[in-house]
Amino acid sequence: RPEARLPGQAGRLSSERTLVEVLGVFEAHDTPEPGLLKKLCVSKDPNVRAYAAGVVARWYDRLPNAISLLNPLAEDTIPRVRLAAIVAAGNNPTEETLKSVLINAQYIEAQRNPHDPFIDLAGRAASEPMKPFRSTLVGIQRGPLRPSVPPATNPPSSVKLSPTPAATGKLRATPEFVAELVKEVRASGDARHGAEVFRRAELACTACHSIEDKGGKIGPPLDAIGSGQPLDFIIGAVLEPQREIKESYEAVELSAKDGRKLTGYIVARDATGVTLREPATGAETKLAPADVAAEKQIGSFMPAGLVDALSREDLRDLFRYLSELGKPK
Repeated sequence: RPEARLPGQAGRLSSERTLVEVLGVFEAHDTPEPGLLKKLCVSKDPNVRAYAAGVVARWYDRLPNAISLLNPLAEDTIPRVRLAAIVAAGNNPTEETLKSVLINAQYIEAQRNPHDPFIDLAGRAASEPMKPFRSTLVGIQRGPLRPSVPPATNPPSSVKLSPTPAATGKLRATPEFVAELVKEVRASGDARHGAEVFRRAELACTACHSIEDKGGKIGPPLDAIGSGQPLDFIIGAVLEPQREIKESYEAVELSAKDGRKLTGYIVARDATGVTLREPATGAETKLAPADVAAEKQIGSFMPAGLVDALSREDLRDLFRYLSELGKPK
């Protein structure tokens, strides 16, 4: 590989990419390699750290130091890395992951201003299977934050509507890019490998979407997406999730005047107030108009740039898998 000999930063990145590819070989053979994984968990590239968190989740019960690998990732400065670590903890619901990873992550996230709604939601979803352990951990106290974070400000006294978040990552659903990818998917996409990509912990697809009633209920079920939507639509919806939002899955964040922040889907709105459904649990909360301080449009809970770090092969195969869901075998 000629680029591996480039000096300075380029050489380091090239070498690190090689290590990622090597780890992928170990993954393919389902053979844990703790030493290599540990190196990638402290990579300078946040995409690599997020990928490493997913590998920790997959090998969790066969790693001697899974918790020590996840803890720093759950407190990472980059939201995508924290999200991957929280999803990894949720995929391994034990008292240890609750106490050492999830509680730490949620405590730190609560101090951030503004909150990241995707991480808040992932934390609540990950907490659900850990409920049996919570009663034994009620007395846990956290020490001072590292680093300190300014306290949250009070919500405004009048209702304000905030704009929808950014809709794109590095990959854009331009007509040219989508058309080219459609051709590749149809010509050489591998649905079987695409199913494996879909289940990767760092993507968190199964935490939000269900197939055959298996998976999360945060986003719409995907059982029939391949038969119900054309391939170019599926690609656009994944690359630019704010552009294509299924009806009744348009998320909002309500700030109550008592300081609460509620995130979810509006299921009813009339003169008596607004009712919000929390996606992870299905719980509904109604606020009277006088109790609402602000309403922020989130749009899709799926973060932009989720598939940016995938290889071209992984991207192609993922879309081949999605495009075949619901079609006759």
